[in-house]
Amino acid sequence: MEIKCSKFDIVTEKKVFDQVIEQSIDADFSLPEYLPEISRVLKCTSTPMLLSKSNEGSTLTIEGEESIVVIYSDNTGNISSFEYVIPFTKIIELPASNLGFIKVTLKTNYLNYRPTGKRKMDIHGAIGINICALYNESLPVITDLCGCGVEVQKEKIETTCPCGYFDKSIIIDEELILNEGAAPISSIIRYKANANIDECKIISGKIITKGELCLHTVYLSEEVKGCQKFDAIIPFTQIIDAAGTDDACNCEADVTVSSIELKPRANSAGDVCMLNLEAKLCIIAKTHCEQSFEIITDTFSTLYESEQTTKDVYYNKLLEIVEEKFICKKALEFTEGSLSQVVDMWCEVQTGPIKQVDGAHSVSGTVTVCILGYDSDETAVYFEKPLDFTYPCKIKSTDENLTIIPSISASDSSYILGDADKLEVRVELTVKNEVYVEKRITAVTDTNFCEDKKKASAKGYALVIYYPTDSEHIWDIAKRYNTSVDSIKKANGLECDRIPDGKMLLIPCV
Repeated sequence: MEIKCSKFDIVTEKKVFDQVIEQSIDADFSLPEYLPEISRVLKCTSTPMLLSKSNEGSTLTIEGEESIVVIYSDNTGNISSFEYVIPFTKIIELPASNLGFIKVTLKTNYLNYRPTGKRKMDIHGAIGINICALYNESLPVITDLCGCGVEVQKEKIETTCPCGYFDKSIIIDEELILNEGAAPISSIIRYKANANIDECKIISGKIITKGELCLHTVYLSEEVKGCQKFDAIIPFTQIIDAAGTDDACNCEADVTVSSIELKPRANSAGDVCMLNLEAKLCIIAKTHCEQSFEIITDTFSTLYESEQTTKDVYYNKLLEIVEEKFICKKALEFTEGSLSQVVDMWCEVQTGPIKQVDGAHSVSGTVTVCILGYDSDETAVYFEKPLDFTYPCKIKSTDENLTIIPSISASDSSYILGDADKLEVRVELTVKNEVYVEKRITAVTDTNFCEDKKKASAKGYALVIYYPTDSEHIWDIAKRYNTSVDSIKKANGLECDRIPDGKMLLIPCV
C-alpha cells in the first residue's frame, strides 16, 4: 500500500513566561557644593534604563540604572536640578533554560522622595521588570493525501506566521552645537530623549532600520534671565542580521533609549555652547510572513479501515496595522497669579484596555500634562493637570474574535498662555493599533491506514437512493456510504459541495 502524504508546519507564537519582578530603589544623596540649596522640591522624576541582559542556562542577568532627577526651587525662587544615577543588577532564575526570545521592559512602579536637609534627599521606590519569553511553536499538519482510495476533506486557512525576533544595540556619540546666537550653558535643568523608527525593511536576510533620536534640553544661562531651550534631531541607520528571513517577510521595529548622558562642553573660545551626547539605543525587530494553504480536516479510505489523530490548532491572522494622529485639546485653569510663565511642558500617557460597544472599538486614557514655570511673584512652580481622552479606533474588521494591541504615545505638544490664568494645551498623540484575529481549526496530524483490514465491497446493488436533511453535507454522506465525494457529485450533476434543498441523491456504491 503506497500513500503519498504531504505535511506542513503551522508556526504560532507562544508566551511561555510572562512575569513582573520588582527591584527596590533606596538611596540618599547630597547635592554637590556648586549647586544652590533646596528651598522646595518641585518635581522628582525616575527613569529606569536597561543597560544589558544576558542569560546563561536558566539564569537571566539584568544590568540597569535608575536616573533620579530632582527639580527644585532655590532660596531665590529660581529653578535648579540635579541628576543622581543608581545602578542595579538583578539575577532571575527562569523555569527553563530555553525559553526563546526574552523581552525585558522596565517601568517605575512608584517613587517616594523627601528632602532631609537643605542639600540632602531621601529616595525610596521600586522598578517593575517585565520579563516576557516568546517561543515559536511548530505543529505539523497534513495538507495532502493520495493513493489507495483515500478521500480527504480540506479547509483553506490564512495565517500570519511569526518568523522571529531580532535585537541590536546602537551607540550614538554626537557633539551638538547650540543654535547661533543662543546663550551659553551654565547648568542643565532637564533633558529628555525619545527615539522612533521611521522605516523598516528586509533585504537579503538583513533588516534595515532608519529612525531619529529627538533630544529636548532645558538649561540655565548666566548671561540671560530665565530658562533656555535646545532641541536636536539625530538620524540613525542600523542593519540587523536576520537569519531565516527573506524579502517576502514583513517586519515591524521598535526602539528604546537604553541609556543617555548629556554633558555641556566649551568651544575653543571657552564658551559653553556645545553638548556632548552619548546614548545607547536598543532596536527590537519582529518579522512575520503571510501564508495561505489547505489543511486536511478529515480523511478515510474506501478500500481500507483507517485511524486518524486530530488536534485543535489555534492560529492568528494579522488583519491590519492602523497608525494615525489624534489631537487632544483642553483649557487648563489656574488660580490667579499661580502661573505667569511656562518654562517647559511635557506629557505622560496612561491608557486603559480596548473597549467594544455596538461593534465599535475605543481606548480611553489620560494625558498627564506636566508644567514647569513661574508664578506672578517670579517664584518657580510646578503643576500636573490631567487631560482625559477617548480614541475611537478605526478598525475595518467586524470579526468577534479580534485582538487589538494598542500603542499610544505623545508625539508633540504645544501651549498658549492666555489671560485669566488659562493655559490652552494641544497634545498630539500617535496611535498605532495592531489588529489580529484568532481562529481555530481541527486538523489531521497523523493517519494510519490498515492494509490488513480491507473494507468489504457493496453487494447486490450499485446505487442507493438517499434523501438528505438540510444540515447534511456531501462529505458526511460519502464517508457514511464509503464512496467518494466526486462520484456523488458526478452522479447527481452537482458542481459544488452544497446540496440543494429537497434534492434526492443517487449514491454510487464502491
